[in-house]
Amino acid sequence: MLRDAIRKIETLRAGAEEYKESRSEKWAESALGEAYENRIERLGEVIATLNDAFDDFVDITEGV
Repeated sequence: MLRDAIRKIETLRAGAEEYKESRSEKWAESALGEAYENRIERLGEVIATLNDAFDDFVDITEGV
C-alpha cells in the first residue's frame, strides 16, 4: 500500500514537471512559476520521506 502511494505521488510529480516544462520561461520566472516549482520540490521531499519509511518498514519486518 505504501509503495502504491509512492507511485501515485511520483506520477503526480511527473505530470507537474511536464506542465511546468510546457509553460513559458516568463511564467517559470514569475512568482506563480516559482511557487509551482516549490510545490514540485515538496512532492519530491514527500517521495523521499515515504521511500525512507518504506525502507525502514522492510528492515523491521526482515529483522535487520
